[in-house]
Amino acid sequence: MTKRILAAAVFSVFTVACGPLEITIDDKQGIPPLKGEIDIPLNSFTCGQDISAGKFTVKTRAHPSDAGATGCEFSFGEQVELLKAEDYAKIQALASGASAGGASTNLVKRIELRINEFKLENTAGAAPVAMPIDTSVTSADLKLNGELLAGKSNFAQLPSKVSISGNLLNGLKASIDKREPVSVGVLVVMVVPNQPPPPAKMKITYNAQPAIVVGPPDLFPKP
Repeated sequence: MTKRILAAAVFSVFTVACGPLEITIDDKQGIPPLKGEIDIPLNSFTCGQDISAGKFTVKTRAHPSDAGATGCEFSFGEQVELLKAEDYAKIQALASGASAGGASTNLVKRIELRINEFKLENTAGAAPVAMPIDTSVTSADLKLNGELLAGKSNFAQLPSKVSISGNLLNGLKASIDKREPVSVGVLVVMVVPNQPPPPAKMKITYNAQPAIVVGPPDLFPKP
């Protein structure tokens, strides 16, 4: 019995010294990917006009850095529900150890985004033709809730991983720690150069998977 108590004490000290166990919650636990597919007709558009493309309305404007002399900016997006109220009961890492007031023992440590796909294609012909991102667009950004999360360099070599930080992280963390529903506004912003002229139809496909890393509260919170 004494040996068991001693072993438990050693284990507890080891756990405190090495840090608490972290659990990653992603698509395997039901967190949906941030993904979309859009085919934009460009054969008769004028920069500054909205373009209807399936479920999306693409906003266009002259590239703000030079009043459109070198390109046109395209942007489109949607709201994505990451966590519904009922998800907190289904995902064990968020439901376990619930205490009074509905807060779970596990709190958000960090949130990451794994970018699996960002693809451009010329779909004006009978078969789609891949468009290299380094020469087809001047810039390409992925924003969440208005904050820049990934850019052209992230899309050039996939898969890639970025960490959510700053105000965006603080807002998401506060909602998840309170076990509230969480939605994010996903926005894709690209600048397409005037020369060479873009194809008559361009398809954009993107897929990024959020991962929420949770763990017990810190024994010694940072000041």
